Amino acid sequence: MPKTVIDPQGKYVTSDQVALIEVFNSTTSRGRLIYGNSFLIRQPIAEFVRRLGFRFLGAPDGIATNPGITYRVEPFDLAKAREVDPGFKSQRPFATRLSWGKGGEGESVYLEAAPDAVAD
Repeated sequence: MPKTVIDPQGKYVTSDQVALIEVFNSTTSRGRLIYGNSFLIRQPIAEFVRRLGFRFLGAPDGIATNPGITYRVEPFDLAKAREVDPGFKSQRPFATRLSWGKGGEGESVYLEAAPDAVAD
């Protein structure tokens, strides 16, 4: 089956390169690529996710994950986050770290949802 091709602002990206989609604002979503870059999508997340067949995790985080990507789900550890970045300040009550690839910069996201809800 051919891969879905998306065209974010004139660049062609196949859906297998997209790790997740997240809400940017009410009319725009942001795609995060498996290698850490991101791009804006001028569509609400629900429309874009439905077209690609991604798994929408819903509230409270409002992200959608690519079923073709292997993720690591781990409980969020504020102390560990501050070891890596002493200036880390949590803006929300994070419970989970979702990572892909090597888990480096741009290859993970912190979520409010509990790890078991993300891993289902």
